[in-house]
Amino acid sequence: MGTDSLTQVQDTVATVAAEVKATVAQPAVAEAVDKFANVGWGDMGLMTLLGFSVVFVVLVLLIFIMKGMGAAFTRQKRAKKAAEGVVAVAAEEEHEAISDQEIAAAIITALKLYKSNLHDQESEMLTINRITRAYSPWNSKIHGLTQVPEKK
Repeated sequence: MGTDSLTQVQDTVATVAAEVKATVAQPAVAEAVDKFANVGWGDMGLMTLLGFSVVFVVLVLLIFIMKGMGAAFTRQKRAKKAAEGVVAVAAEEEHEAISDQEIAAAIITALKLYKSNLHDQESEMLTINRITRAYSPWNSKIHGLTQVPEKK
């Protein structure tokens, strides 16, 4: 923006402010218009910079809050897993060692039960019934085609 156009903008703002001030009878509104007319580009830049910095600071704070919450939740999960691990080790020490044959038998039994429940018992017989439907123009293609008009 050149200095020429900058002065034109400032002059326009000043004339609009003067017109509003002249037409408005309330002194509070007139003071607000005067304050707006006297705001310079430096003040506008400062306000813009302040606005951007507030948004940036809030976003950074949100990042730290989210990271802190994530760390707290993972710490709780680790503590819970560690407590379960101690209980599991104690339970293993109390029980006798299970033989490999017993483990294999349990796996085979579980697989057999799983496979038997996959499908329902079906008769494996198909029945096909023919249904005769009456003619319906709703599904007829001849009614959907546009007839070409004859030239006379």
